[in-house]
Amino acid sequence: EVTANQRAEYPQVFDRIDLIHVVTGIVDVAQVRRCIELSAVKYCPVSAMLSAGPTAIHHRYRVIDVRTEPPVVAEGEVMVTGPGRPATLDGAA
Repeated sequence: EVTANQRAEYPQVFDRIDLIHVVTGIVDVAQVRRCIELSAVKYCPVSAMLSAGPTAIHHRYRVIDVRTEPPVVAEGEVMVTGPGRPATLDGAA
């Protein structure tokens, strides 16, 4: 799921994007968080390109664990990339 905020003034670039990775099944939240982190700072060229400009990207997750009825939902933010925020793994610069 993606939502975004675009500046009113020209050039009308995005200044904030909220990217929510939704995962349903029997999964480990720590592994989901690690996958999102790797995508955000290592493997996704679109994230890198947007984050290099004025866009803050909030990388979030929603895990729907189907082992229970009703399913358990875990949500959180993994990291924010973008202006003034170096894209790093494990907090290393």
